[in-house]
Amino acid sequence: MTEGTRGPMERWTAVLSALTERDTWGVRDLASHLGLAPSVVHRVLHQMETNGLTSAAGRGQFRMGPELMRIGRLTVDRTDMRGIARPALEAAARRLDETVFLTVYSSGRRQLWAVIAAETTNPLRYDWENLREWSDVHVGATGLGILAFLDEGEREAVVTSRPSKDQPILRRRVVAARSAGYATSHGERYADAVEVAAPIWHAGRRVTGDVVAAWPDNRTSPEKEALAATVVVEAANRISHDLGFRAG
Repeated sequence: MTEGTRGPMERWTAVLSALTERDTWGVRDLASHLGLAPSVVHRVLHQMETNGLTSAAGRGQFRMGPELMRIGRLTVDRTDMRGIARPALEAAARRLDETVFLTVYSSGRRQLWAVIAAETTNPLRYDWENLREWSDVHVGATGLGILAFLDEGEREAVVTSRPSKDQPILRRRVVAARSAGYATSHGERYADAVEVAAPIWHAGRRVTGDVVAAWPDNRTSPEKEALAATVVVEAANRISHDLGFRAG
């Protein structure tokens, strides 16, 4: 979309989105980033400042203002993760006919817990409800689907908390999961269970949990695990999009 075809709402939306990407912006840098005239960006930023959406951050620099931060906090507090995730989980469970569930990650605890699942029709199922208690992120694909995609500092803090002999293996698995975009494990969190997990991202471009497909290993095969990888990545991407995440 060229500058001439952008209406006022598109310009405001573009500026608001950019304010979430960096701590501060200068008028000319932001104008170049958005492909807008500096005069247009200057006007929008000052209009936003009047409404508390931006704040001055030194000469010619702007950051998110108090009203924008207040709106963001209220939006997060009122986000219904279960409602947002349920359609994607149910669609994934139908395709695999296996249990697919959602976890949420706490950066303060550096642990995860499971919040909602779509179940298989099979009588023998993965017992995801045991993960309703806080669980470590270094165990199984359930954890690795989060751990591998954390910021480097936070990821290293988790890895180095493990015994020295375990750290090289965990780092190799992190690299493999990051390269693939998902994690797979066999019998790690629970004996005789297979897990395939992909990360969920929120609008702040940080991992907020993962989507996990899990089943008894007597129903597994390389083909099934490959399909599960595709399905959980698609489900995680759909939920991330609905939470406001935009790649790039």
